[in-house]
Amino acid sequence: YTECNNAFNASYIIDQDFRVTEGTTIEKRQYDKLIPFIDKAFRTLDSALKDAGVRNNYQIVGPCDSWRSDENGHSILTDYAIKNLSDVIDIIGNHAGYDTHDDYTKDVFYQFMTEEYPEISEQIRKYETTGKQYWYDETNVNIENTFGSHETLIHPWKGVALGSYVSSIMNHGGINAFFLWTLFSEQWPDGTPQKEK
Repeated sequence: YTECNNAFNASYIIDQDFRVTEGTTIEKRQYDKLIPFIDKAFRTLDSALKDAGVRNNYQIVGPCDSWRSDENGHSILTDYAIKNLSDVIDIIGNHAGYDTHDDYTKDVFYQFMTEEYPEISEQIRKYETTGKQYWYDETNVNIENTFGSHETLIHPWKGVALGSYVSSIMNHGGINAFFLWTLFSEQWPDGTPQKEK
């Protein structure tokens, strides 16, 4: 597809946000539907690239779920992918961050990786044993009640909070790449959650 459209510099395919059902709890996500869906999606992508003779040109990143999607503080989808899809997924991708506080000026964002959410360190150690790279394919910081609003984009202290948070990621180790959600040109064509845009 990329070469047919004269794009020859793509190296990674990020398969993300397989949300068959709404919600972030185990009950709402309906894993009996979601897991077979992502399994088929990744295997279909892998097979299609192999059939086209271009599989070695691309690395597949996935499942790109939120690291704290589930009630026990980790992603069931990521654990499933590591155990069952290691033959088709090249790089482990997870969302992280979206951490909410009441004030960007508070000195709390550097501690995100260690003190505030120690389970992140536990996950990273577990993923390191796979021998695969571990990416934060989406990450950001927010303050309460501003997610998706213009206010959070123009807040003068947001850059400082992001810088502090990014420093904590870099100093922590075990994360090979991260992408700041703030820099993406995101759109929700159905109007959700940014109905005002």
